[in-house]
Amino acid sequence: MKYLQQNIWASIGLALFVSFAFPAAGTLLSPFVQILFMFMVFLSSINLNVRSILSQVHHPGKTVIALLLIHVVPPLTMLTLKPFVSDDLFLGLILASSAPSGIAVIFLSKMYKGDPSRALVITFLSNFLSPLILPLVVFTFVGRSVHLDILSMSLTLIKLIIIPGLLAQVIAQSHWKARISRNGPVLLTISLMLLIIGIISPVRNYLLDELLTSLLLAGFIGGTIMLLFLLGFHIGSTMEAKISYGIASSFKNFALATILAFSLFNASVALPALVYAVVNSLLLIPLQWYIEGRRIDAV
Repeated sequence: MKYLQQNIWASIGLALFVSFAFPAAGTLLSPFVQILFMFMVFLSSINLNVRSILSQVHHPGKTVIALLLIHVVPPLTMLTLKPFVSDDLFLGLILASSAPSGIAVIFLSKMYKGDPSRALVITFLSNFLSPLILPLVVFTFVGRSVHLDILSMSLTLIKLIIIPGLLAQVIAQSHWKARISRNGPVLLTISLMLLIIGIISPVRNYLLDELLTSLLLAGFIGGTIMLLFLLGFHIGSTMEAKISYGIASSFKNFALATILAFSLFNASVALPALVYAVVNSLLLIPLQWYIEGRRIDAV
């Protein structure tokens, strides 16, 4: 387990292998995905500095740039594919690419030794504003209306971020903080593996049924994600800030995009969001190598 903890790429690679080779395991985990999310947010928030969070709110310049990278730049890149894909696929690409930052960026920033407080502010604002931004972007680029349940999304944010975050701050005042902090990295690694299996396994068949299209989309989406990470990475002034801005700018809330596509449209529209889920997870592997290389260069 220590090897998997120190080499996140191996943990993610193993989780992706299990997702495709043994999808039944992921089906069993699917009902617990939100609980895993909340547990990981709790672990990532136990050492958060509240003053650092407030400073992000009072100095929003770089946060605004990150929000533009999350919601505006990705759909612009997808425009280049419009002449080559069906209307449904293009709608799915715009829907997935304009989705908010994934809640997972909080604990990913923690795991990659970034600044979780920056990631928390960005993903909270991105998801909080998405009921307004996402329909506007989809209508602007595609000309079709998308209705989002603002109340439902707000309650989900409170459940997945606010409640575990506040609970962590309460526990942080007790003697349990040291023990949780000591075991946190191992628990985060295990939880991330289970989370990936629980998300990817149930959609495995959709991806394999459209294998060629999925692979072509994966190449383009992968390039877009890497571009967004590099742009976000260069916003930060310290290595910790660079890591958090890069991850928050590139890691999408593909779960939301998938749910919207299936509930409002059809499987063809949902395919890009499913590809996003796999590619986002897969790119976490070279991400570790890139960050470690930059740390060595900075020494």
